[in-house]
Amino acid sequence: MSNLDEYKAQLDKLVKKGKGWAFTKLEESEDFDQLHAELLVNGGYQKWYTECCLLFKQILPDRLREFQSIYTSDSKRASLTSRNFVLQDWLRGSTLHSYDYDWRKTANAVRWLLMNQVSILEAVTVRFDSALVDIRQVLQAEMFGSEVESARELTKRGFLRAAGAVAGVVMERHLKQVATDHNIIVRKKDPSIGTLNDLLKDEGVVDLTAWKEMQYLGQLRNLCDHDKEREPTKDEVVMLINGVEKYTKTLS
Repeated sequence: MSNLDEYKAQLDKLVKKGKGWAFTKLEESEDFDQLHAELLVNGGYQKWYTECCLLFKQILPDRLREFQSIYTSDSKRASLTSRNFVLQDWLRGSTLHSYDYDWRKTANAVRWLLMNQVSILEAVTVRFDSALVDIRQVLQAEMFGSEVESARELTKRGFLRAAGAVAGVVMERHLKQVATDHNIIVRKKDPSIGTLNDLLKDEGVVDLTAWKEMQYLGQLRNLCDHDKEREPTKDEVVMLINGVEKYTKTLS
């Protein structure tokens, strides 16, 4: 199972468990008390909450604070009201009450809070399914980044051809992945940067400016790999590495 499949399986499991709590029937006070006990027993909710936060950090960090705010109480609040009531309050035993106490007021607030957390968690699904945000690119980022850094280190040590070759391989892999993501058929078994770049331009994935820049990167890569008439300069190799880093981060 790939990392992507593992994340998806973990997400589905967490969503299912959260929905089980959020859609529990709370028509009777016994049901509500049972839910309270279930979320507390063996740290049921706390374990779920911790796993959700870890998933958000890995996949959708911009929604983490919003998810946490539904659970964590504000230490600066002056009093507990229906507007600042959070799940942490309920799990600690606090309730929403008035002179004529009705347990349903707290129950409805708890259900609403749980449903909101589940809704935010389900938003991660959009991240998996959206063509605009391909999780595979996230998972590949560290690999590409380390190889680019390796190319920079080779440059510092004076191994210019080797540095350019490493950067060129990273660029080719990325362009192949972009072509795959856009359902573009690559007929050549070992396509060059130039070939892949032409395909992406023809399909409207890259504009003319990006196409020209990547064509030049392909020429620099060929200079490092094949051209024996002259050695690549350090400035040329640095330009190649910088260009590869740019397009692996911005082209999707």
